Amino acid sequence: TGADGARGIGRAGRLARRIDQRQSHSQSVPQELLGISDHVIVCGYGRFGRTICKLLDGAGVRYVAVDLDASVVAQARADGKPVYHGDMRRQALLHGVGAERARALVVTMDADDHIAPAVQSIHWHFPDLDIFVRCLDASQAALMDQLGVKGAVPEIEEASLQLGQSVLDHCGVPHQESLALTAGLRRGGIGPRPVAPVGQGGTSVPEDPVVAASEELDRRAAESEMAEEEDLTD
Repeated sequence: TGADGARGIGRAGRLARRIDQRQSHSQSVPQELLGISDHVIVCGYGRFGRTICKLLDGAGVRYVAVDLDASVVAQARADGKPVYHGDMRRQALLHGVGAERARALVVTMDADDHIAPAVQSIHWHFPDLDIFVRCLDASQAALMDQLGVKGAVPEIEEASLQLGQSVLDHCGVPHQESLALTAGLRRGGIGPRPVAPVGQGGTSVPEDPVVAASEELDRRAAESEMAEEEDLTD
C-alpha cells in the first residue's frame, strides 16, 4: 500500500497524524463496531483490498477493512469508508472488529514472511472463521491450504490463466474448451498433467481432461492444415 499512501494529503494527511497518535497508545473498539456481526473483515486496503471492498459493497455485504498505513486509513475515512488503523496480527484488534462474529476474513496484503504465522494464529484463535488469502504463487497457496484457509488465490498463475483464456477465446477456441483447459491447469498447477499409467490389474485411470482437450485442439489444427493443403493442390 506504499503507492496508495502517497495519496493521503491535505485533510487525509492531518487525519493520518491524529490516527497515528491515538493508535500508538491503544486500539480501542470504535463505537460503531460494537456488536457488529455477519460481516467480512478485509485485511489490507491497497489495490487488492479496495477491489474486494467494492465487490462487497456492490453485493450489499457489510465489511470492515484494516490497514497499517495511517495515511491510507485517513483517506478512506475521509471518503466515508469503514476502514480502521491496526495490525491483523493483534488479537485485540481482531476482537475489536468482531472476528468471532464475522462471516469471513480476507488477507489482501503482499505476501511476506509474516503472513503465514498471522494466518495460523488467526485460525487458531478463531477456528470457525473462514479465511481467504491472496498469495504470490502456487507454492504459497499450497502452504495456506495446509494452514486450513478456506480459499487461497495465487495471483501470478490466476492472472496468466485469465489472460490465456482471453487469448484462446480470441483465437476461436470454443469457450467451453478454454474453460476446461484453464480449470485443469488450476487443479494441476503449471502445465497439463501427464496421463496416469494403467493401474494394477488392468484397470485404467481416467484420462486427464486437460490432456484430452489439448489433444482435441491438436487434432483440429492438423485437420485444418490438411484441408488447406488440399485446397492448394486442387
